[in-house]
Amino acid sequence: MQGQAIELINSSAAQAVSRLQFYRKAYGRINDDGEADLSEQKKIAEDFFAGGKIALDWPDRHTSASGVSVSYKMGKLLLNLIIIVSATLLRGGTLSVRLAAEEGAKEITVTAAGASIKWDKEIEETLSGRITMEHLAPKTVQAELTRLLTRELGASLSWHMTETSAELVLRQPVPA
Repeated sequence: MQGQAIELINSSAAQAVSRLQFYRKAYGRINDDGEADLSEQKKIAEDFFAGGKIALDWPDRHTSASGVSVSYKMGKLLLNLIIIVSATLLRGGTLSVRLAAEEGAKEITVTAAGASIKWDKEIEETLSGRITMEHLAPKTVQAELTRLLTRELGASLSWHMTETSAELVLRQPVPA
């Protein structure tokens, strides 16, 4: 019994550390100069979802190895997109991350697929900029941060929802 208790404590502590690292990267202060290490972002996300109901599908070819470089701010925005999309998976499922560079733009696609997807209309209104700062609620602050980061980067954000999938696509033009 004592061994099981110690194992549970160690597991809980490791999970807390993983969550803290994820949220620190998603919400913490960042350096505006330089490029994010997407392999590190992937590892942080894998640890965050480890042992939970959400499986992460983020192939290595969609990390820094993809040849698509992203700024620290874009890396932070990616983690915020992951938070928003993962919240749509009520009963678990798969969360996929894909990066691409084409037609003068970088594109990040985060997709959730599961038996039951719940897309909150207030989140959509916040991402669209239709909810003012004065009318933010605790559940929409995340979306407002995402909207502000998207605007700061000169990017655009689109989404598509069905009963079994939710997809956010971030597109940032690359200067010529």
